[in-house]
Amino acid sequence: MADQPEAGFLRLFPLQSMVLFPGMPLPLTVFEPRYLQLMNECMDSKEPFGVLLLKEGAEVGQNAVDPFEIGTTAHIQKISSGGGGHLSVTGLGGERFQVRSFNYDHPYLAAEVQYLNDTTASLVEPSLVGHVKDDAIAFVRAVLTQRGGFVRDVELPDEPTELSFHIAQLFQGNPGIQQKLLERDTFDRLWDELNLIKTAMDQLIREGDRQRPDSPPSFSAN
Repeated sequence: MADQPEAGFLRLFPLQSMVLFPGMPLPLTVFEPRYLQLMNECMDSKEPFGVLLLKEGAEVGQNAVDPFEIGTTAHIQKISSGGGGHLSVTGLGGERFQVRSFNYDHPYLAAEVQYLNDTTASLVEPSLVGHVKDDAIAFVRAVLTQRGGFVRDVELPDEPTELSFHIAQLFQGNPGIQQKLLERDTFDRLWDELNLIKTAMDQLIREGDRQRPDSPPSFSAN
């Protein structure tokens, strides 16, 4: 976002198995008092909160958490009562950030953060964008076909950074892979994704009929 500061204070919402990317929707059910307070403060101040993937620990409870230090801001789009003291929150991924220092002065985890600028999109050749898009579309169609679903047109953006964040979402269920992609710049992210898609496609072909139609393919970084 054009008016995003270079650094500042950010309330944090660590997640155990999900990596948020810029432009990605984020549905949350919030019920812990500390996170209800966090959401209320963000709404009052019209500020985003930060999402970090946990290395270990839990999203709820009093256990100490150990998150990665690079995450994405989440801007609240909609918030409503889910009953029973729960809030249903819909957020949207904003900007990548890196933690400079954690802040433990609040009921929730917070941090002083540095927002990450990525200037490598201009280094990306149109041929790389084309290869990533073609391979991703072929992979999505192969997955849908294996599941017995309708093979529809797959639309992907042409802008390199936006494309890289769209492709990263193909690897949901593999937070370790996604965290590495989030930490990369656009140029390196696209090259990593090209290799990951090729590996995933090879694995899909090897699995063949052994893959259940109602089960998503598993990905591996190996």
